[in-house]
Amino acid sequence: MNQAEDVEIILGHKRRYKFHSGTLARSSTLFAEILSERNAVKLNSRARSAGIKTRWMIELTRLPSEQFPAGCLELVEMTPTGERADNRNGLIVNENGRIPQADRACQNYESILYAFYNKQLMVDDTDMSAALSDCYQLLQISDYLGCTGLISKPIEVALFKHGQDLFRAIQGAPYAWIEMAYRIRSELIFKECIIHLVGDWTNLKTRSNIIERLRDVPSVRVLTEKYHRALLDKARSLELSILSHYPQAMRLPSEDLPIKRESFAKDILVWMALTFFRHWVSQRLITGKGRDAPDCGYDLFSSLGAGGDNYMDKSVINQFHTRFPMTKKAMNVLENHLFEIKECMRGVVNDSKILRSQCQLDVHRFPVKYLTCTEFASEDFPWLKEEKEAHVLPAKRAYKPGGNEIARLNLETARRFQRGPSAEGQDGLEYEDEEPDAEYESDVTKRMRLLVVLDEQAEREKYSVFLEDLEARGFHTTVESPKSDKVALFKHDERTYDHVLLLPAKSKGLGPALTANQLLEFVKKDGNILVALSSEQATPTAVQSLLFELDISIPNNKGALVVDHFNYDSASASEKHDVLLLPYPATLRPGLKNYFAGEGYIAVPRAVGQVLGNDSPMLSPILRAPSTAYSYDSKDETEAVEDPFAFGQQLSLVSAMQAHNSARLTVLGSAELLQNKWFAEKAKLGDKAVTTANRDFAAKLTKWAFKEAGVLKVGKVVHYQDEGASKKLNSSIPESNPTIYRIKSDVHFQVEISEWKENYLAPFVPETNDNIQLEFSMLSPFHRLNLSPISQTANSTIFGVAFKTPDQHGIFNFRVNYRRPFVTNIDEKRQVTVRHFAHDEWPRSWQISGAWVWIGGIWVTVAGWLAFVAVWLYSAPAEKSVKKTQ
Repeated sequence: MNQAEDVEIILGHKRRYKFHSGTLARSSTLFAEILSERNAVKLNSRARSAGIKTRWMIELTRLPSEQFPAGCLELVEMTPTGERADNRNGLIVNENGRIPQADRACQNYESILYAFYNKQLMVDDTDMSAALSDCYQLLQISDYLGCTGLISKPIEVALFKHGQDLFRAIQGAPYAWIEMAYRIRSELIFKECIIHLVGDWTNLKTRSNIIERLRDVPSVRVLTEKYHRALLDKARSLELSILSHYPQAMRLPSEDLPIKRESFAKDILVWMALTFFRHWVSQRLITGKGRDAPDCGYDLFSSLGAGGDNYMDKSVINQFHTRFPMTKKAMNVLENHLFEIKECMRGVVNDSKILRSQCQLDVHRFPVKYLTCTEFASEDFPWLKEEKEAHVLPAKRAYKPGGNEIARLNLETARRFQRGPSAEGQDGLEYEDEEPDAEYESDVTKRMRLLVVLDEQAEREKYSVFLEDLEARGFHTTVESPKSDKVALFKHDERTYDHVLLLPAKSKGLGPALTANQLLEFVKKDGNILVALSSEQATPTAVQSLLFELDISIPNNKGALVVDHFNYDSASASEKHDVLLLPYPATLRPGLKNYFAGEGYIAVPRAVGQVLGNDSPMLSPILRAPSTAYSYDSKDETEAVEDPFAFGQQLSLVSAMQAHNSARLTVLGSAELLQNKWFAEKAKLGDKAVTTANRDFAAKLTKWAFKEAGVLKVGKVVHYQDEGASKKLNSSIPESNPTIYRIKSDVHFQVEISEWKENYLAPFVPETNDNIQLEFSMLSPFHRLNLSPISQTANSTIFGVAFKTPDQHGIFNFRVNYRRPFVTNIDEKRQVTVRHFAHDEWPRSWQISGAWVWIGGIWVTVAGWLAFVAVWLYSAPAEKSVKKTQ
């Protein structure tokens, strides 16, 4: 390559690499933004004469973590001599001053960087679990660098080298591999995952953690349900064929007509064998061992497909012979006829191809206990649908020159700069997240772009008062037909609208810009959707798929509506009882705020009832049907009456879903509720005349749906050590938000929370039975404490609590995780280190009450010794008697 290696990338102490700026810029969007002339150093003559060619130095400053899944690369400021301007060694150290071991992360970076030069990707092949983990790490890094399309095929090739080990791993956990297949666009792996998901769907769909993981891949649950239904239909068709099939040996030739009674009598053993076989199969079907079994009938069909003594063996026939004794000859004839029927049914099963595996796994070496005959259609790959449905395909990045073109452009630009980017005051690239406080006003007061999807402009007059009320509140409404070319939820990967209102449409399709995937992606990007249904018009397919994905069930048939023979408007629905008069909704449960309360009655005409799934905590009913209501299908008037779709408070007339990112989707069962005629209509509830309050309820509902109500904001988060309590001082000045605490220290934590009301921030006041809690946790909480209101400012409430750090060192988190229906989620986390006592911080011996006995003993011994010495010194010696001698 003619271009010099002018980029140095530092991944660790012994991991320094030289690359060409042109190659990096062509291969990665991140490097294309970094490797511009304004970020390059202007080398002086001394550096050039020394052979230094490095003009950009990029350093890995953060290792992969939960906050930074791919780590963080930053541009290092350099001097004109080609050295670091900060004089640091550039090594990542932890809180103990040591260099953490992150060889695998560095190897993945190295592998991707060398892949830019067409070298093979290195994937850990210890086992498939390690390979999957390695591939996810490679994808995280490639997404961060902006080169996923470049390495997706090498990752696929690296996985295929494992052969059957790969397909065995997919069979063991298809829900874990399908996201990988979707991200690298691997048709073979995706198809393999779908086959195993479909075959074992009866078991997998009952596990909430698996369903939650499948939500990360667009349309995968819809696809699985679609092919699973096709598999059940195939199994049902085979069951009917087995039970209705007539073996050829039992058919009398036509030339024997007319068939006489004695002709049947001669074949009585054939009839007995057939009846015996059908009874055996029917017994297994009614006991749930057919298509209703967890394996969708795999065990039954495998036995029938194998034939011979795999089922209805000698022991079963002997049981029959015990109850119905026969001669030995007749028994042998019966067994022979039964064998012929088995061989015939074996052909029926094999001809159906239900046991023919379509997966890449060798099911003969590694058998699976469910059906793998699903034939996946190539047009159902989600990424192909996304490409077809996309209105505009924005480029991943603008054109970035590379190779010698970059070198020429850099040389021309350098002549216009009189000082290098390493000089003082030069702006650098920032990769840290900005503080959200400055954007809060735009999040609430400026997010007023509303798209109203209406089938015909003539229908707009029916909702004119409702739309005028929205415009009066500051919304910038755009009314478009779903088939209009102007409808686009995204432009350059950014939302073009903040909220979407879907009113009933006559057609089943909403066009390529309003597919279920597009609407789901709109919610993922913090957009809010209000869906209004109508029993008089069919629900669009995109809306059905979206609600199904969110575990909200609605009737499949057009014309299904909610009726109540006790709470109806006797003036307008005296016969059908399909216009319900209901009071404002009460609080969902004690301790929750109610943003929909009011006085009066709401008219809910011809509503489509919804049933919310029990597995998702994000779903909440806003307005429930009375206990006397039920879902009624108008087709029941002419056909046989079936069980109702749902009844009583199972039915929700208005439902809400608040996602983890606090985006809101609201489902209104009756679009007529928003029409002008019901905003102040005279109605009769029994003998009582009332005026409907639909206009007020619609305002309350849209305020919540479009985030004008129930929006919480976290202000300052402060934690500090209470030195006064720890050291028994009267006054102290604590350090705010320190990063290190000591065990058994007195700590104060405070958080400031506000609530958006109308057009201003107000102090947030929880309900009486509700508590905001603080968790002080390391893996699991050591403390879970209720936060109490300490004080209030003009627009916020300050909550706080005091506690003592546990007698355990490590990395802890202050976490406030407040999630309640109808208010936006709060999940604030601050990480701190808790250390042991220093050598001079242990309590002295006289502070320990248990040591007072020994300390007292020492002093008593000293005092006794001093007393003894004093007595000995001041005591006169005894006089000795002298014997006189003369």
